[in-house]
Amino acid sequence: MWDHTASSKNARKLIRKESNNTFNRLHSISEDANFVTEVGRSYPDYKVFPNLRCGAWYVDPVVAERQPVYFKSTDGHFGQWAFNLRRSNLHLLQSIVDFGGVIIVDSTRQGKRLPDALSKTIPIWCAVINLATLKLSHNSRLNETSTEWGLYTPPGSAFGALDPAPLGMSPLIFLVVDSEFTLPSLSKPLRPIWITPDTEALPCLSSTDFHPVICLSASRLLSEGSERRVAGYTYVQGSGDDHESWSLGLTPQVYWEHKERLLACPPEELIDLIYSLVNLDRDASPHRMLFPVKAVNSRIVVGTIPSSYPLNMNETNHILITCLSNLESFDSEKILSLKLLPSKKGQIQFLNELLPRALVYLKNCLNTGENVVILCRDGKDLSIGIALTALTLYFDKDGNFIRQGQANEEPTKQIVQRRLQWILADDPYANPSRNTLKRVNEYLMSQPRRLHAVSAAVQ
Repeated sequence: MWDHTASSKNARKLIRKESNNTFNRLHSISEDANFVTEVGRSYPDYKVFPNLRCGAWYVDPVVAERQPVYFKSTDGHFGQWAFNLRRSNLHLLQSIVDFGGVIIVDSTRQGKRLPDALSKTIPIWCAVINLATLKLSHNSRLNETSTEWGLYTPPGSAFGALDPAPLGMSPLIFLVVDSEFTLPSLSKPLRPIWITPDTEALPCLSSTDFHPVICLSASRLLSEGSERRVAGYTYVQGSGDDHESWSLGLTPQVYWEHKERLLACPPEELIDLIYSLVNLDRDASPHRMLFPVKAVNSRIVVGTIPSSYPLNMNETNHILITCLSNLESFDSEKILSLKLLPSKKGQIQFLNELLPRALVYLKNCLNTGENVVILCRDGKDLSIGIALTALTLYFDKDGNFIRQGQANEEPTKQIVQRRLQWILADDPYANPSRNTLKRVNEYLMSQPRRLHAVSAAVQ
């Protein structure tokens, strides 16, 4: 007897499998990226920022800003509203002030028109920045025109009805006001504008009494099922989302570098092509990126450097500290080469060996007037941990270097957070892991370790 239930279940399973394979995903991304390009051309003055991680698939790196943004959807969820200083995205503000507005690109999977990052998190971000700016400028408009500078959400959004009063965000506003970040002056408020493939007509934003923050959702809404394209692929809404489950190691950068070749490849040959491109990318040498910490007059610089990059000391007078696990030793007084063991052993080694060596060496360099460049493979974690510890131990709250014999305030977690904000203000890529921050706090809160780092340097 024919089992209708089992047959329907198998059919749905087959549809899911077909619609989520890599071939369909890449072609769907290409379709959505064309829409993003069209919108970008309609607002040529606005810079385009992909929202990590999904948004990077839809924006050609040629037009995308080098520094992406990261608005996390959970920061806008009800009961979890937050302005995360670790993800402040404040580098957006200068672009908004300089060019009048900005475009932020993201996408979401089937069943939703807008991702929560665009519909909830960014509206909160805009309102908090607006009201924090007014508060810092002691502007009377905070009470008189708070609606214009307050919370705007998508039309028909239930989220907007939950807290329509912008002054209900006071804790988030004071969090920003009390931070180490510097906000530019805004002559008019930020306001989110939502655009999707279903938008009938793009809004005219040439002359507005606000700075448009265009929240661009790249994918077309599919309520259910799938759509087959004449070109031979099945359209998948939000294809760039959750790429670990389908990309086979392919990254947005590699996709855009080899886009034409990937899209022209037959489905049966695509997996082999992706594996070959991924392997080539692993052997490539990315560009070095350096970010001076301006709060300490660039005495400390953080950044990234690949293991194959030649450390040519003629390029700079700075001292280089490296944290690459596969880096060969260098015979140079200018370089302290530190290797980290993998897994949990590396965490213990970082606390007990790597961090103490780096700090003593770093303090000696600072004492002699040298600036210090601290590098690691991705520029996000280990180098940031070392820099954060040094900033806490060797610089006061005003960013002045503390020489031998001068007293500094006792480290606290709040002070460490403020020093981290110094780094984040200049390096949007910095993202130290929870384990690294735990080791840094453990080191700084241990008086014997801390005193050793302060006193062991050569006077």
